Amino acid sequence: MPIATANLILTVPKWLDDPTNPAIVGAMKKVAAQYWLDVHYQPLSNASVPDDAKCRAFLRELNDLDEPKDQRKLFLIAANPLAPESIEKIEGLQLALKLRSERIKFLATDDDTALALTEIIRFCNISRTLQTNDVQVPITPGSGLEIANWIEERIEPKDLCLVIQQAEENNLVAKSLMDKRIRVLKLPTVKISKLQLDNLPDNDLPNYLLVNDAISVAVAKQGFITLGIDPAGITFVGVRPSLKAFAKKQCPESNWLDVPDLSVASVMDAVSKDG
Repeated sequence: MPIATANLILTVPKWLDDPTNPAIVGAMKKVAAQYWLDVHYQPLSNASVPDDAKCRAFLRELNDLDEPKDQRKLFLIAANPLAPESIEKIEGLQLALKLRSERIKFLATDDDTALALTEIIRFCNISRTLQTNDVQVPITPGSGLEIANWIEERIEPKDLCLVIQQAEENNLVAKSLMDKRIRVLKLPTVKISKLQLDNLPDNDLPNYLLVNDAISVAVAKQGFITLGIDPAGITFVGVRPSLKAFAKKQCPESNWLDVPDLSVASVMDAVSKDG
């Protein structure tokens, strides 16, 4: 193995119905040697979509609140990093969105989610012309309040917001919208189950954990306690200021490395140059 200067541990969730690893894992491992990094994949949660009964339930609610032939605007917000992929896995939701595609304004919580949303919406033929710059994102990655403020300036009384989120989650996007008395339908398309942190790589290299959700940070913290790992030797890597604040609250001794986005080049370059 080529000489490495740091471990980069990817914690992105693994879909239970997909035997392959997320694409970002293979992409980063492929170029790891160019950045003198040793890349590992250790998912800290599993992802799945709800069962058919629950999917039918929220689709019925959508049809009750908004018929396909209605003229009102729809604001669809991908409020979770896995929201775009969940659309691809729920055929009934794809059909519902296709029937309303000309009325939908797409939003996402950050640039990476916007890119994934664009690719999925086009791949599923919900909108073949959607471009990434058509998807509205907040200036501050992950800011539900900024999304709610943007919508508030454009929404009319009968318009509806569809928030694609994690099941059983107190999502900040949905909460910010409801606080402004905006009509919201939550679409809980992603179920998350926690895993455990295994031992870190058996070497003396510094450890960087790429995280993109609060669950990964919480599971990592518990793993540090269980395994007797000093958080002072850990650097979390991520995009969202809110997640950075959560990581510092959970593990005050740990470090944080900001990256502009979660593209392979941005993450690998930042980690390789840190320290």
